[in-house]
Amino acid sequence: MSSEIDTVDSDDLVIGLVQIPPGKSSKELLDTSNPLVLKFLKKFFKRLGKNPGRSFSKPFPTNPELGTFSFSTKDSTSVPIPFIGKGSGGRWFLRHFPTQRLTLQQYDSTLDTELFIPMEEQPTQIEPIIPREPTSPQLITSSDEEYDGTH
Repeated sequence: MSSEIDTVDSDDLVIGLVQIPPGKSSKELLDTSNPLVLKFLKKFFKRLGKNPGRSFSKPFPTNPELGTFSFSTKDSTSVPIPFIGKGSGGRWFLRHFPTQRLTLQQYDSTLDTELFIPMEEQPTQIEPIIPREPTSPQLITSSDEEYDGTH
């Protein structure tokens, strides 16, 4: 990546904003000195870069004492977030880069949950059925003889 923010191509970046669970810190969960965590993050962001519109979840490799977590996309759209950095000529620039919202949450035993459901496969909302009062058994008859045309 270029060190000058004004020359960075946002299509060459995958930026993620990670929501950490309460009581945990990014230092203990996202320890990139751990080769397993670093490898996981590289693979996750590579997949995210190839399929930016798809939501998915993967088990996150952490120390078992911390608990078991899953790392997942929060939604399938990116949010433009402003970043400030030095650019060409030593000047400071404000740029908006597309950022994926991600979350670390307690693991729910799914190995790779695909959350994306195409529109044609999504269930339609069913209108609630208003319960009718039960009908009493009746015999209703009608004949032309009842109507002689004079009434």
